[in-house]
Order: sequence, then C-alpha cells, then structure tokens
Amino acid sequence: MAPPGMAPNGWTPQLRHPKESTYFALAAVAGVIAWLFLIWIVLLIGWAIALPVLLIAWFAEKFFRAQLLGNSVRVSETQFPEIHEMARNFSTRLGLTKTPDIFIVNGNGLVNALAIRRLRNKYILLMSDLVDLLLSTGSLDELGAVVGHELGHHALGHTSPLKHLFLFPGLLVPFLGSAYSRACEFSADRAGLWLSGSKAAAIRALGALACGSRALTPQLNIESFVSQERDAAGFFGFLINIYSSHPRLTLRVEELRAAEPAVLGVTTA
Repeated sequence: MAPPGMAPNGWTPQLRHPKESTYFALAAVAGVIAWLFLIWIVLLIGWAIALPVLLIAWFAEKFFRAQLLGNSVRVSETQFPEIHEMARNFSTRLGLTKTPDIFIVNGNGLVNALAIRRLRNKYILLMSDLVDLLLSTGSLDELGAVVGHELGHHALGHTSPLKHLFLFPGLLVPFLGSAYSRACEFSADRAGLWLSGSKAAAIRALGALACGSRALTPQLNIESFVSQERDAAGFFGFLINIYSSHPRLTLRVEELRAAEPAVLGVTTA
C-alpha cells in the first residue's frame, strides 16, 4: 500500500500545503516545550485518569455510531455503490488501509461535510443538501472533490487524536491554532483536487458551498465570485480570517487556481 498522498505508480503529489507544515512546526515546538513542563504531572496522575477517559471515549464512540446507523444512510456496495466505489478508490490512492465509513445525513438545510474520528474509527458525514447540490451538475466530479477533501483530512492526520494531543499546548498560542486549522483546509482542498482529477470541478464544488442554491449554482460565475475577494480583503477581512478555523471560500478558490497542475497531476477542465 502506498503511503498517504502517493499514487500507485510511486509518483507523489504535493498535497500538504506549505503553510500547514510551517504552522505545524511552530505548534510542535510550543507543544514540546509545554509537555516538558507537564510530563511530570502526566506521570503522577495520568495513570489515574487514562482508564476513565478511554472508557468514556469508548462509550461515546458506540453511542455516536448507533446514532448514525439508526438515523442516517451508510454508503456501501449495495447502497449508493457509485459513491462507495469512488471513496474506496480514493482511499487506496491516499494510502488509507481502510475506507472510512461514509454516511448520508439529513442536514435539514445544512450544506456541509465532515471528517470525524472516534478512537480508531474514521467517518465521513455528507449532509443530504450538499449531496443534492453537488449532484445537480449531473456528474460525480464535484462530489468527488468534497469526498476527496474529507478523506484528505484523514490521510494527512488532521483527525488523529494523538497528533491533536501532542499539538494541543501549541494550538493554544493566540491565532496559531486557527492558522494551523486553515492551512489544513488548504491541504485537504489539494487532496480533493488531486483525487477528483479536475481543477474546474474542485473549484465548482467550493463555489457551490458558497452559493448553496441548487437553482443558481449551475449558473455561478466563478470569475465574478473570486473577484469578491478583493472587496473582502483589507483590515476587517484580516480580522475575520485570523479568528476563523476555515479560510474564506474565495481564498480557497484562489489557492486551488494557483495550484500547479503538474504538481498535483490534474487537468484544468
């Protein structure tokens, strides 16, 4: 099995955004310094709280899974097989040893998708309104970019509990945690772009997230949408950005447009 981000032929696309590596390094340094002071506390009382915490986490995962199985639709070989096969293929390309469980969830108007990890189990939740919106084009390409984005979070370690525990002290540094989170979104976007194989489809998927209308999204003018970034930028745009866990969608589109097709192995169509 190829490692995360490696194609079967051994060629490795540059999925991880440079900003993610930078902010990870800063958070890691701060985390190491903090844990050097905290390690003695962990050694003294960690054994006493580890078992209860693991027990609570186990119950929480079982409850979470039961809720999903009872109130949403799991994608499988017999349930929406095209989506299942796409996710299985993407997972293999990313080097995941197991395809995360994918559920279609009634979003009640929420247009979103989530990558979630509970203990060792990985999940992707696709809100029904988002699925309808992305499939309104008549192809799987836009949905593929979103599924690839969420799989990218898992493959690049963004949902790893141990990684979050290690980085936790560093992510408490003002603005560093949100900056790292935004950089991870850029990396996941690159994964979605690579897996979908089409820059245009990945960009249209982001435009659909911004628009949210099944009727209007097919008519969305991406050039006009991206031009909004010029008006969003500036002091207040900067303030909004530094407090946000996700970059502005206009910025995310700009990042994908700037990505070199030769680096990620995709077409511009």
